[in-house]
Amino acid sequence: MNAVKIKKEIHDFIDQADSRFLQLVYSMVKSERDQELFSRYTDEDMKLRASASLADVKAGRTSKLEDFKQEIDHWKKQRSTQ
Repeated sequence: MNAVKIKKEIHDFIDQADSRFLQLVYSMVKSERDQELFSRYTDEDMKLRASASLADVKAGRTSKLEDFKQEIDHWKKQRSTQ
């Protein structure tokens, strides 16, 4: 089966799917996308990011976990109203 036929069959199936199945598919797709985004970083990129993070910690440029969670909640609320 070629890619066009597979895509059409998947689209047709999704149109008929229940919310449980849609959540499963969504989780799979999101996981794959996140993995692709993560794999774009080279080992050197990751080392540089880790070094920068350690420098921030040593310089005191950190947030408490509870403050960070509040910032994320605030960000999510802003995004949902856009």
